[in-house]
Amino acid sequence: MISHLLKAESVPIVLVFMICSILSFSCAKVDQTSKEDLKIADYYLNLGTNFGKLGKYQEAVDALKKTIRIKPDHADAHYKLSFVYAKLGNNQEEVDALKKTIRIKPDHADAHYNLGSAYAELGKYQEAVDSIRQAIRIKPDFADAHYNLGLVYMILKDKSSALDEYKVLKDLDDEGAKKLFNEIMR
Repeated sequence: MISHLLKAESVPIVLVFMICSILSFSCAKVDQTSKEDLKIADYYLNLGTNFGKLGKYQEAVDALKKTIRIKPDHADAHYKLSFVYAKLGNNQEEVDALKKTIRIKPDHADAHYNLGSAYAELGKYQEAVDSIRQAIRIKPDFADAHYNLGLVYMILKDKSSALDEYKVLKDLDDEGAKKLFNEIMR
């Protein structure tokens, strides 16, 4: 009926307007649902964090996984899950959680650093070097990363690279530099 009142050329414009209005209304409804889901995800994230602090690691895993089920791209939930897996001694799960964190947030320097540490614990020293170096690329003044990279280089019997890390570390953390130097000179 409305189309009879409008000129033929204006009908497509009216249809586009109507479709956009419907989509806007639908999107607003989705956003409300998303906000509720985010609140629930944050609740489980906090719950998981608190369980972890209390040493209730399985409960922490369960709560953090609920966060991830609600919001699969929740980098913080994956990152915190990696800590819980580390406490449980589940190194491969720790590595997987850190990789997911990095996939979601590639510039997460701490996740790269912790991935390097996990690789070192698994005896994957070249992977450890690569991950820690990535953390340093993101955050050049990351003193702990320079220190641990120096230690990994010593394990790999690369004294020259370890000394390079010592030189950088001198300007960042004098105490850490002294500790690394003592390890290099053993």
